[in-house]
Amino acid sequence: MKLNLLPTSVGRESKGRFATFVAIAIAGAGIFSFFYQNSNSERFIEEQTARKDRAVKQAEDAVKYVAAANQILQDNRGVILNANLAEAMSKHSVVYPNLYDEVKGYVPAWFRVTSMNATAGGADATVVRIQGVIKTQEQYADLMLAFLRMPNVVNVTRNGFVYDNPRVPAISTADQVGRRKKVGDPTIPDDPLDRLELQIASATSTGFTGAGNFGLTNTTQRGAMPGWANVTVDILIRKNIQSPDPIPAVLSTGGMWPKVDFAAGAAPATTGAPAAPKTNTPGGGN
Repeated sequence: MKLNLLPTSVGRESKGRFATFVAIAIAGAGIFSFFYQNSNSERFIEEQTARKDRAVKQAEDAVKYVAAANQILQDNRGVILNANLAEAMSKHSVVYPNLYDEVKGYVPAWFRVTSMNATAGGADATVVRIQGVIKTQEQYADLMLAFLRMPNVVNVTRNGFVYDNPRVPAISTADQVGRRKKVGDPTIPDDPLDRLELQIASATSTGFTGAGNFGLTNTTQRGAMPGWANVTVDILIRKNIQSPDPIPAVLSTGGMWPKVDFAAGAAPATTGAPAAPKTNTPGGGN
């Protein structure tokens, strides 16, 4: 059996000293942490303040730069507008050739084109008129199908073809058989002598006539040969080929040019006689 002969005050005193030491350590750690955090906070505030000052300085410089650029643009509005107008007109110079090249890709091989022109019909409409030569009524019908293959084509119309093939007319008193003839030709009578007189009266030259300017050396464009027909095709395309209108643009620059007071810059008048010129050559300039 082991007996504890020490008084209880001894144990309490050792525990009190340990607790005091722990409290002092905790207080020291708290004081150190306070000063450390305070130092870090002040340094962070200084860094953020410097960062804010730099950002404000950059923003002020950007505002000044934009203001200077806007002033330059304001002072040169006329020059800028004229330059933009010239650039737009230069770009538009290829609009018509490009449209013609696009249309030419859909022209059938049997359609000989003699002329082509395009007309702007508004902001979303263009009419391309093609004139050319074809031979048969089947080709005349196929023209619409050929050009309707183009993208953005709204409508295709054509005119000019005259059906000139012989046909059987209605029976009349002079012609009881119904002999074939072309539209517009006189009726072919049954009597042989009358037919002979008709052939003599309607006889045409079998030699060179220069029809359609073929065989002529003083022309570069040839029309339809005998048996062929001149036709016109109008193609309505959903396309904008309007050119820039320079007149409103130029007139709108009237107040955009810096005004120069030539009277203020003139030389003051002198009361004496004018000075003699250095040379006898007349004045002038480019």
